[in-house]
Amino acid sequence: MMDQTYIDAILSVIMDSDLKSSIKFIELRPTVCSVESNRRILHTTMELSEVISSRRAELSKAWIASNLIMFAVFDGYLESEYPNLEEGASFRNHYNNLPDSSEIDLIRKDCYRIMKLLRNAAQHSLSGVVHDDNGYTVDYIYHNTNYRLKITNNSVNCLYTMIVNFISNRIMGLSKDYHTPGHFDAAMRMFYEEMCKGIEYLHDDIRERTQVPINGTKLRLSLRYPIINLEPLCNSNKLIFEYIRQKVCTGPNGEGYSYPLDYAYGDYILPEEIGSIRLDPELGYEVIEFDKSVLNDSWKRS
Repeated sequence: MMDQTYIDAILSVIMDSDLKSSIKFIELRPTVCSVESNRRILHTTMELSEVISSRRAELSKAWIASNLIMFAVFDGYLESEYPNLEEGASFRNHYNNLPDSSEIDLIRKDCYRIMKLLRNAAQHSLSGVVHDDNGYTVDYIYHNTNYRLKITNNSVNCLYTMIVNFISNRIMGLSKDYHTPGHFDAAMRMFYEEMCKGIEYLHDDIRERTQVPINGTKLRLSLRYPIINLEPLCNSNKLIFEYIRQKVCTGPNGEGYSYPLDYAYGDYILPEEIGSIRLDPELGYEVIEFDKSVLNDSWKRS
């Protein structure tokens, strides 16, 4: 069985190569508020992180090696996490014995299935794999089963990202100060939803694939602004903060929308996705309110 030392070593190889560019990180811009005596926000100041680039080993271009390594570390991690996954048993056996009691369990299991197909295609039938700028098209027969997959490169990047997040037990880019179990689950749901958009079909030895239904909270990804020093305007049965709608970006169709905020409150980090934004007629500006039921372990700092 692959122990944690080997898992960490392989993960280090991945993150020290240019394959890291396939991993989707969330960028944080912690924001400090200056507040007037009447508690209105005067202005905000962002803390920007410095990004240092360096030359990395060109692993991502060797897509065969990328898929073999990514599957090996994922399978080894799952064996170490779940003793019922017998070492040396078939990958199909591992898939069948993975837990499936929660949305995150089902997402992890579906990721394993897709990664298994990519790994087996590279191992058993290179001639049945086409990899280009559009992604992967897999079509080959093995042991009388026709294995087929059409998936975009962006979806594969989402797949790699989720695998690295599972192994690391955290969302890449979210520091400890702004990472909660709820952020992990909600980000993984969003990565999974994005991945599924780029899967046209998948057929293997298991059954017809259906996307895992996602009902829980999903985080908007890429860039988030944690508000780190703002006191609530109201702290009764709800926590109410002034809402800052000033970080605006443009969507793919030209529409404008604000980057998502996270509100630090004691030991809790509350993403705007679990709050309710409204115009307060008495205050004359927008506020965001959180029901106090969200002050639970899901949104408590890791």
